[in-house]
Amino acid sequence: MLTVGTLTMAWSARVSISARVSSSPQVSRSARVFRLVILLVCYSALIAATSATNSAAATNLHESQEKPLQLLSKAWRLPTFAQCDTRLGLTCDAQGMVISIDLPHRILTGVIPKAISAFVRLTKLSLHNNHLHGSVPPELSKLTLLQELYLHHNNLTGAIPATLSLLTNLDALNLGQNALSGPIPPQLGNLKALLLLNLDENRLSGNIPETLGKLPKLQHLELGGNELTGPIPASITALGNLLTLDLSPNKLTGAIPATIGGLKNLRWMYLSGNQISGSLPPAIGNLHDLEHLWIEDNRLAGPLPDQIGSCTSLQILYLSNNSITGSLPDSLGQLRAMRDMRLDHNMISGSLAPSVGALTNLSVLGGSSDSSNGSNGSSGGGGGGPSQGVIIGVVVGALLLVTALLVGFFVWCCSREGPSPFKHVKVVDSDDFDDAGLIPSLCCRYSLVEIRRATNNWSEESRLGNGAHSDVFKGTCPYNPASTWAVKRYKQQSSHFEKEVEQIASKWHPNLAHLLGYCVDTDSRVEDGRMVQVQEQIAVYEYVHHGDLSRYLYEDTFRASFALWERVDILIGIAHGLQYLHSAGMVHGDLKPSNILIDKSWQAKVANYGLLQRNEQSAVSAGKMFGTPGYVDPVYLTSHIATKASDVFSFGVLFLELLTGRPPFIRVQEEYGEDHIHIADWAAPLIEEGKTEEFKDPHLDVPESSFLSLAELAIRCTAMPFTERPPMGEVLATLKTIRTDFFGLTDPDDAYESMGDGGGMENGIGDDHDGNDGRPEWAVSVDQA
Repeated sequence: MLTVGTLTMAWSARVSISARVSSSPQVSRSARVFRLVILLVCYSALIAATSATNSAAATNLHESQEKPLQLLSKAWRLPTFAQCDTRLGLTCDAQGMVISIDLPHRILTGVIPKAISAFVRLTKLSLHNNHLHGSVPPELSKLTLLQELYLHHNNLTGAIPATLSLLTNLDALNLGQNALSGPIPPQLGNLKALLLLNLDENRLSGNIPETLGKLPKLQHLELGGNELTGPIPASITALGNLLTLDLSPNKLTGAIPATIGGLKNLRWMYLSGNQISGSLPPAIGNLHDLEHLWIEDNRLAGPLPDQIGSCTSLQILYLSNNSITGSLPDSLGQLRAMRDMRLDHNMISGSLAPSVGALTNLSVLGGSSDSSNGSNGSSGGGGGGPSQGVIIGVVVGALLLVTALLVGFFVWCCSREGPSPFKHVKVVDSDDFDDAGLIPSLCCRYSLVEIRRATNNWSEESRLGNGAHSDVFKGTCPYNPASTWAVKRYKQQSSHFEKEVEQIASKWHPNLAHLLGYCVDTDSRVEDGRMVQVQEQIAVYEYVHHGDLSRYLYEDTFRASFALWERVDILIGIAHGLQYLHSAGMVHGDLKPSNILIDKSWQAKVANYGLLQRNEQSAVSAGKMFGTPGYVDPVYLTSHIATKASDVFSFGVLFLELLTGRPPFIRVQEEYGEDHIHIADWAAPLIEEGKTEEFKDPHLDVPESSFLSLAELAIRCTAMPFTERPPMGEVLATLKTIRTDFFGLTDPDDAYESMGDGGGMENGIGDDHDGNDGRPEWAVSVDQA
């Protein structure tokens, strides 16, 4: 075997010969050939030695990580890791060293092992949305190449290790939604590469460190939902690249820094639920890109500054429950993007300026309210009579009532004599709000101009697909280029569209594709040579790059590596989503692979729900035919009534597809020629006879017992009569049992139960936070509406 020393000697000899030959006045042809042969031999030997060295090094590096990988598998009750298997959450470099551990939403339990520090080349560690407990290991500081650390949405406790400040390559640190306590380490100010710092929804206390203002690249600072005290550090206003500032709720005091205008790129500011005092500083007008300003439930005083009219991108202004005084500035009329303004429970006098009437799609909350609850300041002393605060409250309430009556009379008169300047403004009374204080529909309403801008005026390059009920386009949010949309343009108009949108937007579950916004507007088109007015109905969802389930079922590239336990996980996710819809009294009506989306965490999301209306019999009357041939319940074809049992049938067909790799209608050779048979009718007798090998997807290699248990459950879902089908709750429980018994993947404390399967709702902000708009990773199908 050639060594480095041998190669060095050979190379020296080549140089010596070359020098002698080239120095000769007459160089023979044979000498030149000899020199070339020597050069090729040396070069070939060098390549061979380098290859052998790299191969040996790769083997050693691989072996050095076997034990840490075994420890992780044991600690988290996972199947034995196959190194460099990205489907199991591991990514390796060319030398076989693990550079990424990506295991979100895997229902992991236990602690984060110290052995994880053995992966010295790790650049990404993502363990969010699991059930991990214990502390954040200080040993993580040894992973000096780490760039992304996502541990949010677990049950971690203890303090944040100050040693994390040694991870100087870190650009994303998310420890939110845990139970961490103690102060925020000021040493985190050493993480100069940081773009995202999320510590929200913990039990952190103490002041916000001044050192956080020394993070020059920081774009998202999220510290809400803690017990932080003291003032907002003025140093934070030097973060010129900051897009999101979320400090609500906490126990912060003092005034908003007068230098707040230094956050020149800020888009979202959330300061609600603190004890902030003083007035809104005039420098707020420097925030020209600001879209959301939430400062509800504080102690703001004084009038609103005229400069607020310079926040020309502002869409949402929430200032409820403060002590703001004076009249509203006329400059509010300059906020053309404004959609929602809440000013109730303050001491504002006067009325809205007519210039505000030009703002389209604006809702204003400032109607009747008990103003005795409006001020956060304490009212004076005892005695049997009403306090000064109560008297002021009664007077202000009366003035507001009189003002509302006068405005109403003014609008009524103008509607008779000419267009009203307030024709676009909806005044919302506080009684219209639900118990959480939220407008029933929280998704954004976009104008047709914004939608056209997002989709490049419906360009063919933006088109993602055509469906029976809609066309789908890829778009870019006009106000946030980092946010990509899937825009559904419906072909048929519905008189209940806005009601359907409101119903869909009010539901949130990690296994449902969620709505971001909508548009109802009138457009002009040329049809048959003449200009006509057409109403547009458009829904906006977040774009999902991994597509729908059909590609994993029928594209060989994906299907070959689509393991059975992964298919079961997909089924469990779908079952969770359907169970949530059914508990909320909703029926999907068109379940199929193209309506199941797969996000980057390998989570299934049910799309295109909420299209069927509820009736008094707790079944859903569609009014017209819905569903897709092969998936639609045979009962529905005769009754035209879609029920929860109809969804169970469609789920059973999809279930069989995942087990067999075959479509809903299977081509068979009958006595009189070729025919098609439904997958349930084809599979049922084979399952009854135990002939699993005849219908199992050939890409699956699993024990017959586990496969038979799954197949029997799938057939039960397609049973006739429909009364013999199990409810989704039972299907879900059975799938979990099979998952535990046959795959060894346990979920003793189910992650989804807290997300509302029983009918509750949660505002699940930031599950897969990429720093775009604070929302979960929602999705949309590009096939059918």
